[in-house]
Amino acid sequence: MVLLKKEDVLYERDETGNLIAKEVELVIDEDDLEQQPYKGSKIFITPIDRIKLKELIDKASSDKGADFDGVVILDHCKNPSFTKDEIVYMKPALVSIIAKTILKESGLPVPK
Repeated sequence: MVLLKKEDVLYERDETGNLIAKEVELVIDEDDLEQQPYKGSKIFITPIDRIKLKELIDKASSDKGADFDGVVILDHCKNPSFTKDEIVYMKPALVSIIAKTILKESGLPVPK
């Protein structure tokens, strides 16, 4: 039996308590030809913790015109970072890829 360690369970934070951005590879659907050009691409993200997840859901449902994926990207994609207006004009395939990557790296369920 292996004892679970706190560092395996907690997100990494800096000395002020802010989540540390990490580099991750985009999660690509191998069967989707529109996503193939982005295979191997990387972004820097901050993971979504439990409290932030509730805030994101509330924000997406209360802000008319906001979508959950857009809110996730706005708040958690750090490099490249995007403005609210830029997210509106992003290619739909990329919106889906980036949001799914952030959710997966945060340990949250990823919709198909």
